[in-house]
Amino acid sequence: MSKLTITKKNITRLLLFIFIPIAFSILGAFLIFFTFNSVIKDNKLYQDVMVYNKTPNFGTNLNLDFTPSNDTSPTKNLTDIVFPAYGQAYGVVDIPSVGVKTPLIYGDGAKQLENGACQYIGSKIPGYGGTSLISGHNFGAFKGLENVKTGSSIRITTTYGKYEYRITAASAQSAADSKLLNLADQKDNLVLYTCYIGDKFIGDIDKRFYVYGEYVSGPKLQQ
Repeated sequence: MSKLTITKKNITRLLLFIFIPIAFSILGAFLIFFTFNSVIKDNKLYQDVMVYNKTPNFGTNLNLDFTPSNDTSPTKNLTDIVFPAYGQAYGVVDIPSVGVKTPLIYGDGAKQLENGACQYIGSKIPGYGGTSLISGHNFGAFKGLENVKTGSSIRITTTYGKYEYRITAASAQSAADSKLLNLADQKDNLVLYTCYIGDKFIGDIDKRFYVYGEYVSGPKLQQ
């Protein structure tokens, strides 16, 4: 009877010796997965969630075909242009000083953000009088955006004309401050932004890098 009891204890200890390390290994793997998954999701969060405090538009419409126009005339009638549909590329954002050159897409859903710089549909298209608010992934369309300098040029060539903006300010700021989007401005201006990691590699990314541009040239759209 004593020998049987000792044998059972030995078996129990052996099983614990085998399965406890396995259990900890599985737990560790899950922790690593969910940690890095959180970082990836935050980088791919659609800016509406963090900045506009509303459900993002997850539309999958995407059309990257468009014909650029180099028209730099002072004015243009709205009736002479074709307003972009959601998911339609209608221009190119070009920042030569940092090597950014990417399609400009109307709408900022998941599919659109994977393929270029995306305009928030609640903002104005270039030349229409107001803020053009454009976002892009920091590992994609706007990779290197944080290296811009004030005074540098941003060029946007659309289907109806060519625009130039001069960078007046650029900095990392809170993602939660909607005033930074400058949507109330009535004059033509440009705001670009992307997620800002800085030295933060794990956890939520709570900052955005904002670039502000003043209008220099391009057709003013008139009724």
